[in-house]
Amino acid sequence: MLKNSHKKQAFSLLELSVVIVIIGILITGIMKGSSLIASSRLNSARSLTARSPVGEINGLAAWYETTSLQSFGKKNTTTTPASISATQLNESNKIEIWRDIGPKCINNYAIGTNYDGTCNALSQATTDSRPSYSLSGINNLPSVSFASGQTLLLNALKDNVITISTKIVVFSVDSKPSSGNSATILDNNPTTTPQRIFIDPNNISVNNGGTSANISATYSIKNTYIVAVIFNGSNSYYKINNVAITPLANTIGTNSSNDLTVGGTNFVGKISEIIIFNRMLKETEITEIFNYLGKKYKVTV
Repeated sequence: MLKNSHKKQAFSLLELSVVIVIIGILITGIMKGSSLIASSRLNSARSLTARSPVGEINGLAAWYETTSLQSFGKKNTTTTPASISATQLNESNKIEIWRDIGPKCINNYAIGTNYDGTCNALSQATTDSRPSYSLSGINNLPSVSFASGQTLLLNALKDNVITISTKIVVFSVDSKPSSGNSATILDNNPTTTPQRIFIDPNNISVNNGGTSANISATYSIKNTYIVAVIFNGSNSYYKINNVAITPLANTIGTNSSNDLTVGGTNFVGKISEIIIFNRMLKETEITEIFNYLGKKYKVTV
């Protein structure tokens, strides 16, 4: 009877060490590769923002976005919102201040300079009511992530009351409101009847002067929507993603914009950009902005 000449052999300590080193190198390479891709995506978005038509269009009242190095801040001991760059924010950090990055405001945010009051910084004094920073939000770019009841507020627009406005917002919904409820995305002058963009369990809707109008667009969770609404009394219009600019189905009344609330009860989702003008934009101007936002957030417009 022949004896089996083969013996089971275990890996030596040296061999195990080599395998561990190789695995470590591979993991490090993958992580660095992912980091480079994320950094490239962020830099591309910043470039698109810098070259966008938004700041060139007349009547810009406020512009909030999430990729700029000057988008977010925190309060210091003076009246100046101190600077916090997007690179200093980590996943799930609470947002204290979301700043207006319009051309007249962008140079007011250096640490130590006096805030001159011309800019519309959104803020939230209550920690538990602050939304969170999402590093990989809409199109894997930074977003402001809201849970129900979390808001960012502006007590008064610095350019005074706006009676006619064009409001554009980029958002996605993580969870729909329950039956019979609605969820605010943008709301103006909430102590009276608002200029409001909101969702119900099925549709995206608007409200102005106490009258609601369905935008005739259903929505799905996790999808990205670019919505523009012109609040102009009986001549109100909307545009959403690749839908043509369309008159609202019914008159939604008139009301002025004084302050601003972003998010609120029942809204669970992400917002990446808000642009507000103090006039009714032309169709060509809205198209320019949609082309910029569509490219930035990978939405077909």
